[in-house]
Amino acid sequence: MLESSFQLLRKYTGQEAVWLPAFNYEITSTGYGRHQPDAITTGVLNDYIWHEKSEWKSQDPVFSLVGWGTKPNTFHLNTSELTPYGKGSIFDELINSNAQILSFGLGISDGATFMHMVESNRPQGPIYRYFKSFEGVYEICGQLKNLKLKMHCRPAGHDLVYDLPRLNAELISNKLVTVLNPELNIFIGKISNIYDFWLAQATLDPYYLLSPKTKENFSRIREGLGRDFKLGDFE
Repeated sequence: MLESSFQLLRKYTGQEAVWLPAFNYEITSTGYGRHQPDAITTGVLNDYIWHEKSEWKSQDPVFSLVGWGTKPNTFHLNTSELTPYGKGSIFDELINSNAQILSFGLGISDGATFMHMVESNRPQGPIYRYFKSFEGVYEICGQLKNLKLKMHCRPAGHDLVYDLPRLNAELISNKLVTVLNPELNIFIGKISNIYDFWLAQATLDPYYLLSPKTKENFSRIREGLGRDFKLGDFE
């Protein structure tokens, strides 16, 4: 089953370079991360490809990628503070290149982690999230590196639900996504075009990406605080 899924992926990608998410959150939860963890958190197919098919694994301690062909050109572990959703991140590279996102079995929005770049780069930033720093040790190539990561996080104790059905439908209706195989739910779209569209909408409505219930909840909390969220409000 995994091999047939891999072959289907190769059918749709041809000779193009392919990057697949191989995310792992060890360093943010335990303070210790590994470039070669026991498992990744982005599905059995990606785990299979990492162990059996990939040519490389990128260095990002959280949002690592595996794949073949051209490697990511970003992310430097010698910086004092890493910003996974910031300038120079893997998501920044995807947005500023000719990259496309290919989704199997799900709508494009369901797997578009670069959505967090929209939240970061809208004029007032991610008003329903707060920034948090994580310090830890990252094991890579036989060395231990002390790292500090700063990223925006969802408010602890609250559901943060994105309106994925609406977002997917809008991408299709605005011709930003092409349906390659309706039976298998295979979609493709250019990342920079999707990002630009979402950023324009989120600039007009800071809660644009969220479900109606989530928007109502966080707008009420923010109105009560009278300011942006801070870590101490929720943790």
